[in-house]
Amino acid sequence: MRRVLASFLVGGCVLSTAITVQARGDGAAAGTVCSLLARDLVMKTETAEGRKVLERSEPVEDWVGKVRRENGLPAQPSVSSCKYGRVTLVLEPWARPEEVRKAMRTRTPPWKDVQPVSGVGDAAFFDANSSYANLFVWTGARHFHIEMGVGFLADEDTEALKPNAVALANAIIPQLQ
Repeated sequence: MRRVLASFLVGGCVLSTAITVQARGDGAAAGTVCSLLARDLVMKTETAEGRKVLERSEPVEDWVGKVRRENGLPAQPSVSSCKYGRVTLVLEPWARPEEVRKAMRTRTPPWKDVQPVSGVGDAAFFDANSSYANLFVWTGARHFHIEMGVGFLADEDTEALKPNAVALANAIIPQLQ
């Protein structure tokens, strides 16, 4: 009985993984977002404070979906994410990316404070608040969001993280094509 049950569980896991990878079929397969956010890449694009946090961190796959589900919120089926230290990478975060891109271009609420960024993908926008620096990027048929947090006790300015987020995005873009 144990062998039958074990075979059933292993077969189910393999089948679900195969179905997920086939369903994505557009660049990075589900379950590989953290491979885009490699430790050496994050170390190169983090601040000294961020590197300290990264030293004691492990990447967490599907962080965004997990948090949304834990809070009773729907998670887009196409969303995949990785949180590594203070950096979160979210692939395909919006159901209607062109509508969001247009709203960012025209600075329509809630995007009134985003700043266009040149030299990153086809279009990119930066926004910072007291806790996070956010970079939203469109490249080809893909779009992604990078969030770099500073934490509550760090003496860092999120606006100053813009070059770090841009460098990280420019390193990720070739991996998506």
